[in-house]
Amino acid sequence: MRRNSGLSLYANPYDNSAGFYFSTWEDFEKKYTAKYKKSGTEEYEIEFIDGDPLEQKLFNVMTLGVDTSNLGAYFMLVEELHALDDDQKVGMLWLMEDRLVEVDQALQKAENVAVFEGTPEDYAESLIDDMGEIPSDLSEMYFDYDSFGRDLRISGDDIMSTEEEIENLSGGDEDDQEEAERLQEWVDNIEGMDDDDHAHEFIDSIGGLEEAVSPEQLARYFDYEAWARDMGFNGEIDTFHLDGTDYVITNASEH
Repeated sequence: MRRNSGLSLYANPYDNSAGFYFSTWEDFEKKYTAKYKKSGTEEYEIEFIDGDPLEQKLFNVMTLGVDTSNLGAYFMLVEELHALDDDQKVGMLWLMEDRLVEVDQALQKAENVAVFEGTPEDYAESLIDDMGEIPSDLSEMYFDYDSFGRDLRISGDDIMSTEEEIENLSGGDEDDQEEAERLQEWVDNIEGMDDDDHAHEFIDSIGGLEEAVSPEQLARYFDYEAWARDMGFNGEIDTFHLDGTDYVITNASEH
């Protein structure tokens, strides 16, 4: 994350007289004093004009907003925030914005926020990579039957292999003829199904996911997006966006 030395704030007086720009606490005090001596103006609304995303985010998430009463604290916090590492910066701002944690507590707890840079889907994929394989309970729940069935329909491999078997059985005895009729009925039934039902029927006919689908296919058709979405719905993870970058709070349920 870049540090931008161009922090600029504006003191907008409530009496509608001319305000002033400033970039440090010392700069504010000097101009405030001069303004007060000249016009007696005491109260100002502080507006964010320019600065890096961290400075703007902090300005926006301070619970009561930034005004003359906590302006000095804001400048001190800017310095403390820039001294944190990247994950702690995200953690602190997330605690303040999403969990409404007071700034002093957010500073203390920032290091306990687990941060992943990327989208929730990226995070889900990284979890599976760390596991080394997709657990059976997850594969059953998040296997993309619709996509698998679509690809089956496009390739036609399951039907073609069955039709070849039917052809081989057609010249056989009575038992072979009955088996050929059963298989033809299965083909006719499959061809009338939608992709999701087609996939379920094919996989069930083989003996389930573990028998019908290779580990490579399981990884290819695993719905990482749906799993990540459910982790978000369950409060296990949360998302945060800062300076054009997506982050995932991976232990959101702990805060």
